[in-house]
This record gives sequence, C-alpha cells and structure tokens, in this order.
Amino acid sequence: MQTFTVSLEFSCASEKRALSFLIELYRRSKGFTRSQLEQAARLPARSLDRIEQGTRDVEVIELQQIALALDQPFDDFLPKQVKYGQNNTGDGFIRSARKSQ
Repeated sequence: MQTFTVSLEFSCASEKRALSFLIELYRRSKGFTRSQLEQAARLPARSLDRIEQGTRDVEVIELQQIALALDQPFDDFLPKQVKYGQNNTGDGFIRSARKSQ
C-alpha cells in the first residue's frame, strides 16, 4: 500500500475552531465515530460533539489522550498560524520582490 503525505492550509476565526477542525479531521481519517473516540480517549460522553462544534474547550490532558487514541503525534493537533511576507499576493503564494524586466 502506498502512503501519501498531505499538507493542508485552512482559515479559521480562532485557534479553538482550528483545533476542533483538526480533531474531527483526524478522527474521520482513522474511521472513528465520536463515541468510539470518546471511549478510546476516556473522555466524558458527548464531550467530543461539543469539542468539534467549538462550544467546549479541550484540556491539554484530553488532547494528549485524543492524540494517543488516534495514534497521531501530539504536535499534529497544534494549529500553526501562517504569516505571510510583505510580498503576499493574497493567493497563498509569496512572490519575489524582484521585478521582471
């Protein structure tokens, strides 16, 4: 079986929303239902529903348990803020400051 690496970039209004999106993304990619992941990560019932909706915060220990249950590195669940340089074109690419002649 071949393995591929995918890098995603998405916009969210807050770090909390980004984290809830990442948890749901990894949960679905591993084929877990919410209740299955709650059981595997020893989370309270229906807590994952509220986490993925963005209405409940995730404690660090809970995030560690989720990462272990999904067999993902903990750092994968830490949203990274992307900062563009001054030559940002708005299309996701940073252009060279050099002008073509």
